[in-house]
This record gives sequence, C-alpha cells and structure tokens, in this order.
Amino acid sequence: MKKLYAFFTVATLCIFLVACSTTRSRFTFTPTINDRTGAVIEVTETQRSKTDILDPSPAVTEPKYFEIIAARTTAASTSRTTKVSESPEETSIPDVTAAPAVTSTTSQSPDVIVPITPVTKATTAATTKAPPEHYIVKFVDTDGYTTISVQSIEAGESAVEPAMPNRRGGTVFLGWDKEFSNVQSSLIVKALYQKEWLTVRFFDIDGTLLKSEEVLYGDSASAPKVSDRGEYRFDGWNSDFTKVYKDIDVYAKYYIPPVRSYTTLPNAYKLLPVSENTLKLPATAYYRRQYNGVCTLGNTDYAGNIIYGNFSDTLDISGFGFTSFEGIIALDDHDSNSDKKYSVNLYIYLDGKQVYQAQMTRPGSFRKFNVDLTGASSLTIRLEPFIDGQLYYQYYGTPEFIGGLINAVIYEN
Repeated sequence: MKKLYAFFTVATLCIFLVACSTTRSRFTFTPTINDRTGAVIEVTETQRSKTDILDPSPAVTEPKYFEIIAARTTAASTSRTTKVSESPEETSIPDVTAAPAVTSTTSQSPDVIVPITPVTKATTAATTKAPPEHYIVKFVDTDGYTTISVQSIEAGESAVEPAMPNRRGGTVFLGWDKEFSNVQSSLIVKALYQKEWLTVRFFDIDGTLLKSEEVLYGDSASAPKVSDRGEYRFDGWNSDFTKVYKDIDVYAKYYIPPVRSYTTLPNAYKLLPVSENTLKLPATAYYRRQYNGVCTLGNTDYAGNIIYGNFSDTLDISGFGFTSFEGIIALDDHDSNSDKKYSVNLYIYLDGKQVYQAQMTRPGSFRKFNVDLTGASSLTIRLEPFIDGQLYYQYYGTPEFIGGLINAVIYEN
C-alpha cells in the first residue's frame, strides 16, 4: 500500500510540473541604448508573461545574441559598437583602422544617427615628408669602364663635371656622350675624345680620289683644282672643310647651266656699234687686247674669252633686248717674289651712269659681276690696270697681262 501511495504521489507531482512548464512566460527582447553615459537595455514583456511568471531565471540552453540598434551620442564623443556575445559582460570594440565609417539608422528611432569617423594611421603618416630620392651618376673614360668620378645626385639636380685634359695621346677632348643636368635616373656618362690629326679626302663626281690631306683638329684643308667637265660646270664641294673636326670625304659638285642665248664680249665688239676710247685717253695709253693664254682662278682654268687692256668703250645695245651683262673681273696670279704691286679696276656705265665698280689687288683674286641691262641703250666698259700705283699701258709691242674680263657675255634672255 505504501508503494502504491508513493507511486500516485510522484505521478501527481509530474503532472503538476508539466502543467507549470507549459505556462512559463515568454520574453521578447528589444534592446535600446538611450545615451552613451547611461546606456539601458529595455526589455518588453508579452501580455502572457505578465500573468504567470513562475521561473524568473530559466536555464538558457542556447546562446542568445542581441544587437545594439542605435546609440545616442554627441559630436564630441567617440562612437563604439557593442555586441553581446555568449557572455553578457563581454563587449567587442572593433579596430577603427580595419573598416570605413558607418552611419546607422532604425525605423523605431528615426532621429537616432550615429556617425563614426575612424582615425587611421595614414593620417599621421601623411604629415611626415619622405626624404628626397638620390641617383648615382658615374663618369667613365673613353674605354667605357675606367671610373673617373662617382656622384650621388638628388633628383632634379645636376652632376658636377669632372676635369679632363684637353689633349691626351694625340687626341682632343670633345665632351661627354650624354647630358647630366636635371638628373632623373642613374647614369653612366662616357668621355669623348677625337684624334688630333684628321684626314680629309677630296673626290671627283665619278669617285676618283683627287687629294688626301692630313690636318690638325680645327684647322682647314686646301681643295685641289677642278675644271668644268664638258657641259657640266664645277659648282664647289658638298662639305665644308674650313674647320675640320673629324675625318671627312668631300665630293665635287657640278651643274648644267640653263640654256640662254648670249653673245660673248669679243663677238659683241664685232656685231654691235662701238665707240672706242669714250673717255678720250691718249692714243699712246689706249689699248684693248684679247689674252690667248690660260688664266687659273681658284680651281678652274679659263681660256679664250679673256679681254684685258687700258680702255673705255661704249657699245650701242638699243633695240636688241639684252637682259644682262655678266662675267668675272680678275687679277692675274703673279710671281709672289716680285717686288711690284699689281691691281686692276673695272667700271661699268649704263646710258652714261655708273652702275658697277670693282678693284682687285690680291694676286689671283677674282669677283663675278652681273649688271641688269633691261631698258638700257648704251653699255660703257672702263678697265684700268696698275703697277706700283701707276696706270699701266704699253702702246708698242705686247702689253703685260695684269688682269681683265674673263668669260664676259651679254645675255639676250
């Protein structure tokens, strides 16, 4: 009987406990932080929990997590996000360098806004100025590896040029192979030297070697003599050799003169009306002759159309339509050992008005002239040779050729 009574007692107690467990209160948690200094988590109970609270401290079988919806703070305060983990007393403060600022809002409290402005390490680092960058500039000799100077140069600055001998072993210092101002990278700068004795070779238009000459650095070479080649006229050289700074090959140039109708001066005297001795020179002083020898001017030999003498003649050119009178006035290259001084003067007049004058005083000197004849009716030519400052003439015999008009022609177009 006692055992039966104990059984019913335990059964009744179990039924009572089951009934109590079914009526245990349920809670809905809505945490809210009102301000930073006095944060309060408010818990809102359900209607059922108000009527029957039997177990205020039920056992928690699963971890519960609660998020802070918003926090009310001031501009001067520093915001912090709190997360309730498995232990309610533990809070987590995020690393402000790990994520950008976040602004949170909630529908329950639309006026609560939390601006978070992280203070990063970069803010402090930006105030520290980086040291200037430097580059290495290395100066080497002409072999490319013998070091002359090594300098550490700040970016944008210029290296200091080391001193080098102007002449060394038959060579002349020219400078450096690259610029070393406003340095923006590391450089290797090589010295440049040029041999002191240089070779200048002169070639004709067909490749024939005319002359080879050794000259000192910076000096001039002397060109060989070159004559016209048939219809081709010599027109100088293709390179300058007055100041030589390297080995050079120089080639002769030629040109074909344009086709123009002309009359040589000797033929003009035969074809045109001529008034001789216009200036009324003494008969014993007046003479006009044609030179039958060869006159060498520069690199060219001239023969045939050469007139010399002491004369002043006027040619009637009216009605012929001549366009120009062209030629060369030259002084013969006399013996340099002669103690005499030679010179020759040329004057040209159109319709009695002087339009050209030239005087040659250095042996072998010459000058080209070109006189426009458009609209002129008369052409007067005055030639005066001098020896030791005295007007030279020799009426009897063959006068000495001092100088005269060479390749003088009257063009018709």
